[in-house]
Amino acid sequence: MMWPRHFTMIVDRLHHFVLPVVTLSASSFSRLDALSTYQHGRDIQTRLCEDCKGKGLSGLTVIVKHAWHNSLIPIVTLLGFSLTNLIGGAYIVEVIFSY
Repeated sequence: MMWPRHFTMIVDRLHHFVLPVVTLSASSFSRLDALSTYQHGRDIQTRLCEDCKGKGLSGLTVIVKHAWHNSLIPIVTLLGFSLTNLIGGAYIVEVIFSY
């Protein structure tokens, strides 16, 4: 079966797209993962979450409605800084993977 020309072009572009994307996202993902784990663990131990658990709310409700919102503030801030690193690192990655 012959594939249409546009399909083979898309597959070729995606083939060359995988390594640079993985390289750029690996460092950002590891920093975001470490920060979110720390921040979420800290926010669950706050008095607000403990009071909500004491009132009988389920653990999922406490996490989603109370702890998650407070944990997102530093994560969104780090995403802003990571964006500049991605733009600056994109040039270096493109030079390395220019094939």
